[in-house]
Amino acid sequence: MHDSADYYNIAIVHLGLGEKDQAFNALESAYEQRSGSMAFLKCAPFWTDVLSDVRYRELLLRIGKGFSISWDRPIPLQANGYLVWS
Repeated sequence: MHDSADYYNIAIVHLGLGEKDQAFNALESAYEQRSGSMAFLKCAPFWTDVLSDVRYRELLLRIGKGFSISWDRPIPLQANGYLVWS
């Protein structure tokens, strides 16, 4: 896949097709890519079908360890649109 692909969006497509395993594989790639779209993982409505999946919860925990959203300040993004994680 091309390096500029946002794997978060690819995960959404897989999820819409009912391909949960492929969706989680794409989410793992999005996590490694530090996709800025991962900020929507907890609040986007199309993830409701996987809320009880342990992979979803584990991914949220990993994201939370390196990144937190504060609505009082902008989400830290790099120039390429990816999240700045510590």
